[in-house]
Amino acid sequence: GRLANIRHFHAFIYWQKYSSILAFTGDSDAESGIYVLNNFSNELELFFQDAQNYRILAATESPQGLIICQDSEFNSNKIMLLSSLYSTPLVLGSVENPIFHCHFCDDHIFLSTCVEPNAKSRYSSVYKIFLGTTSSCSNSFLIQHIVSHRPFSKRLTKYFPYPQHILLFDSFTGSLYSFLQSYSSSLTCKLLHKAHLD
Repeated sequence: GRLANIRHFHAFIYWQKYSSILAFTGDSDAESGIYVLNNFSNELELFFQDAQNYRILAATESPQGLIICQDSEFNSNKIMLLSSLYSTPLVLGSVENPIFHCHFCDDHIFLSTCVEPNAKSRYSSVYKIFLGTTSSCSNSFLIQHIVSHRPFSKRLTKYFPYPQHILLFDSFTGSLYSFLQSYSSSLTCKLLHKAHLD
C-alpha cells in the first residue's frame, strides 16, 4: 500500500480534542505527509500530502487547534495551525531552518530549529509566537526571536546530533526550558518561560 513507500515516521501526536492519532512521515516529496489513524478500522489514512509542505516533525495542541511545524532543510519552514480535523492549515509564519521541537504554553507557541547540512542558516534558534487568549486566531502573527547558537564546527553530516535547542516542559513547576545540544559545545540550559499554573 501507500505506506510501503514511506521511508520512516517522524513523529506521532494524540489530538485530544478529536481522540485521534496523527502520524507524520518523510523525507522526500512523495514520502512526506500527514496521516490520521481511523478509530474504526485501525488503519492509517492519508490526511495531507504536498511535497515538503507536509514534512512535519514537531506538533503541539493548543486551544486554537493543532500546531504543526515543517521540517525541511531545503525550504523556509512554516508554522501552521489546523483548527479542526481535516481543515486546511493556516500558515502562522515561517523560519529559515527545520523545526525540531515546539510546545504550547500560556497562549504562546515556543519552537526551536536545528542546523542540518543543507540548512539555510548556520544558527540553531528558539522563537515564540503569541496566539492570543481566545479560541480564535487573527491573521497576523509576530514571530519573536529568543536565542540563537552557531556551532563552532562548520562540518555537518547526516548523523545526529545536529546542533539544536531541545524544549522541555516541567509540568510540576510550569517551567519551559531550552537545552542546547551540540557536539561543538557543552550542554547548556535556559529557562524560557514560567507558566501561570491554576
